[in-house]
Amino acid sequence: MKKITQTNKNSRLLPNSGFTLVEIIIVVLLFAIMIGTLYNLLDGYGKIRVYGEAQIITVEQGRAAMDEIAKYAAQSRRVLTSQTINGIIYASNAMTLVLQLPAINGNGDIVDGAWDYAAFYLSVGSRLYRSSEPNVASARPAGTKFLSDSVSGIQFTYDNADFAQVRNVSASIQTQHMARNKTVESNIAEQITLKNY
Repeated sequence: MKKITQTNKNSRLLPNSGFTLVEIIIVVLLFAIMIGTLYNLLDGYGKIRVYGEAQIITVEQGRAAMDEIAKYAAQSRRVLTSQTINGIIYASNAMTLVLQLPAINGNGDIVDGAWDYAAFYLSVGSRLYRSSEPNVASARPAGTKFLSDSVSGIQFTYDNADFAQVRNVSASIQTQHMARNKTVESNIAEQITLKNY
């Protein structure tokens, strides 16, 4: 009996079916390049995200502090040269704003002949505070309120050198936040007209 064997014509064209060392090195090199590119892409995205979050923090803190200043200044009767509030003497200048406001009751109505006092000031470092001392008949909150810890500078300017004649206060707040060893800054400015009851 004769043994019949089949041979594949293509088997002669591929004498060795494995990979050569050169092919493996090229594949590993391409894979390393792809991983490096992906890492750089993700790292860049991370930097953009952290930087964006820092920008949001600086703007939000600056805006919240400015809103608090504007709320009090817009209700004020006048800017005071100086005033003792909660046992501390505050004087209005380029970095401190001292206000006299009409006292209000729980319904928001003005209490005749009664006054509240508030001061906005930058403490040592970058901490912005509002200190207020309301009249006993007033519904406004008393004490010191922390407004922001990222204020790098604050400036108040007045439309008159005589504080009793001031009708407009301009406030400028600079905030900053660190993001991956980079400083992100924001500046918010607003002109506020006093109500002058």
